[in-house]
This record gives sequence, structure tokens and C-alpha cells, in this order.
Amino acid sequence: MARLRGRRALGISQRQGPDGIHEWETHTCFHCNAVMDTKVQDTADSVGGYCPRCNSVVCKACAQKQVCTPFVDQIDKNLRQQARRRAMGL
Repeated sequence: MARLRGRRALGISQRQGPDGIHEWETHTCFHCNAVMDTKVQDTADSVGGYCPRCNSVVCKACAQKQVCTPFVDQIDKNLRQQARRRAMGL
């Protein structure tokens, strides 16, 4: 199990509840850009999963797919498709 402790949190989430304000560290899924609330003692498996191919923490939905599709690669693919469509006049 990969521990999140060595990974730098990307942000802090604050939420107002009936018993006060609660804070969590946040990590972003490298595959879909979803934000995940985490605790210091959490492991990558407890918040979703770990992708060994891109060496990143991923959310539960992306971990279940078991396919490495980084968000940046998805954006690049969509931009290339749009450029091809424009070139064809569509």
C-alpha cells in the first residue's frame, strides 16, 4: 500500500458542519481531475488507488478502470481531434 504521507497535499478543504469547521487535506486524481479529501493516515488504496504507470494517486472510479489515462493526455487527444475537424471543415 502506498502511503499518502510522503506526497504533498495539493490543498485544504474546509466545510462548515453542525459542530464547527472541519479541514481536510486534498489530493487531485491524476486521471480525471477529481478532488479527494484525505486524512494524514490515509493510504492511496483508502482514497481510491495508486497508478504505478504514472506514479500518481487516483480516485476510486479511475482505479476500478485499471487503465492509465492521465487527464493531460485526454486534453491533448481532444485538442488534436478538434484541430483535425477544423482542418476538414467540420
